[in-house]
Amino acid sequence: MLKQAASLCIAGLILIGCAGGKKVSVSMSQEEASRSLSQLQKRVQEHPDDLKARLELAKAQAALGKIDTALVVVNDVLRDDPHYYVAYLLRAQLLEKKGETLEQYKTLLALFQQPDTDKYVQQVAEELGSPYPIRLFELGPGNHLMLRFSPDGSKIVWQSDRKGNWDIFLAQADGRLTQALTMSPADDEMPTFVAQGKAVVFTSSRDDLTPRARGEKNRELYFLDLGGRSPVRLTENMADDWFPVATNDSLSFVYVSEEGDNRPVKFFEKHSNLFKFSFADTSYQALTQDAWDNTSPVVLPDGRLAWVRIREAEYEIVVGYPGAEVKSLLKGPEPKSGLAVSPDGKRLAFFMKKDGNIDIYELNLESRQMRRLTADLATDFYPTYAPDGKRLLFSSNRNGLYQIFELAFDQVKSRAQLVELLEHLIQEVENKQTTE
Repeated sequence: MLKQAASLCIAGLILIGCAGGKKVSVSMSQEEASRSLSQLQKRVQEHPDDLKARLELAKAQAALGKIDTALVVVNDVLRDDPHYYVAYLLRAQLLEKKGETLEQYKTLLALFQQPDTDKYVQQVAEELGSPYPIRLFELGPGNHLMLRFSPDGSKIVWQSDRKGNWDIFLAQADGRLTQALTMSPADDEMPTFVAQGKAVVFTSSRDDLTPRARGEKNRELYFLDLGGRSPVRLTENMADDWFPVATNDSLSFVYVSEEGDNRPVKFFEKHSNLFKFSFADTSYQALTQDAWDNTSPVVLPDGRLAWVRIREAEYEIVVGYPGAEVKSLLKGPEPKSGLAVSPDGKRLAFFMKKDGNIDIYELNLESRQMRRLTADLATDFYPTYAPDGKRLLFSSNRNGLYQIFELAFDQVKSRAQLVELLEHLIQEVENKQTTE
């Protein structure tokens, strides 16, 4: 379930310490293991009380794929000295490789039940894929999704079902003074600020209330002046239009639509493409038109687009100017969506389904390194950066309903917060095992 963030996916497990950036390695390369295995075996045989040699032997065995053998050695080390803390880290790594996540979490929890282990807190938090403190961002009753900030950072807009179906809500950036912008029997979703924050564009089925099968929505896009006017319909076609995102000048927006795919296929099998709508003349144009499914666009500060394209169960995040050459940033079979860009344009946040779980990840656009930001058996998705870049907000059902949670980049997890996370993960796995 919980696998290490890709930025830590190097040979074995590298844990990054807090003090002075010191790294504690509990891994060994295959080359080194092959070279030193016999020597370590001899050393352990001659000096059975040498715990360091025994742990090095376990690392070599693990590097050569002898996980069970290495685990026996590590268990013996911890039996002889429960305060040999690095052995807990190696044991957790070995258990993860065996897919025994419950015992992995229990081993890490046992580490923090020992004295003087604060220096490992951030190390383990990074390994679990939850390096920063997370708190509930309170928005009241109901489910809440797709929160977005205004360009000046003073307001937020999002969709909520607190009145029975999805409507669009507006509030101050801290969540105060909430007001409903729409009250329709249809579902109003995916709002984004346009016109320098003076209006909102959203997708809605309000003009097509005919019941449809799952995956056969026919939503259109609407413009809502925050001055109090009624929503104005912007698109009108037989395709599904969704996921609007404003351009940097706020005079246009990019969105996703299945318009143009006239193949005689089922509604949900049609290709989606990126389109751009201009407020100047209320015109729109296709930005992509190919055999990919193009979706989840975001506009970078330099004007380029990043988006997800999908073909033959391959999900690829790309960046560039549609119609021109684009660069691949990340590609793989794991479903990815919900792109958001940091204010400085250097990082992309997104959600990805991996090992059966949906969590938030972040990709550094310069180094191409990826790291995991959330770790929970619940669904964490649709991230957005706060304008100051110090926080990331996202939706999650970890408390039952879908609520908005806030991750603080400028803080580190405390010992108590990490222990709480481990206890929570242990409880989640035990509950899941009980219901299976």
